[in-house]
Amino acid sequence: MRDLKKKEVELWFLDSSEESPDLPDVLSIDELTYADKLSTSVAKENYKRSRNQLRWLLSAYLDTEPKLIRFSYGAHGKPMLFHPKTRLQFNLSHSKDSLLFAFSLNRVGIDIEKMDDRKTFETLAEKYFSKNNQKMLASLSEKNRIEFFFKIWTASEAYIKGQGESAFLIEKIRELIAFKKNGSEFTIGNWSICSLHIKKEYAASLAVEMKEPEIKILSL
Repeated sequence: MRDLKKKEVELWFLDSSEESPDLPDVLSIDELTYADKLSTSVAKENYKRSRNQLRWLLSAYLDTEPKLIRFSYGAHGKPMLFHPKTRLQFNLSHSKDSLLFAFSLNRVGIDIEKMDDRKTFETLAEKYFSKNNQKMLASLSEKNRIEFFFKIWTASEAYIKGQGESAFLIEKIRELIAFKKNGSEFTIGNWSICSLHIKKEYAASLAVEMKEPEIKILSL
């Protein structure tokens, strides 16, 4: 059984482009039914892979058979542990071939994104970013603009996922995201927002409801 201390946040990273653990399928009927309703085969496989891996990770923290774990869902769809009863909090994110899981004793959100060199990022920044962050973005080189854009983007996604709020609040939340040009961490109230270096060409951020978290990054 894995024990988490009060200030610890454990992050587990899985790169499916490399050899990954071959785990038995422990998905519930509800999860399999949900996967079948997804529109593409890629989406179905990504969902099943992420949820299966999540169950195995949770079983290590909870000392419970992965098939016995039950979830409930918040008003905006955030999964939470229903059985067994525990203080453990978790969140997960995937992008392309990368999966990232976060575990903490406090509310937590995680986001990972492939940093595509997409033409639309400046338009999105104009629409969703605060004036200060737009000015910061404009002052950077093209390569650094892309990296800064995804730093802000993943930070806001992680924060909203951690709170379990609606995506409709994302514009308001991005007004609060205030990384300095070369900064990797800041706080909003009791929340710590941390930019993470997980994999080349990917951006990732963690949001956790505590000050000065002790972050461990582990590989599967």
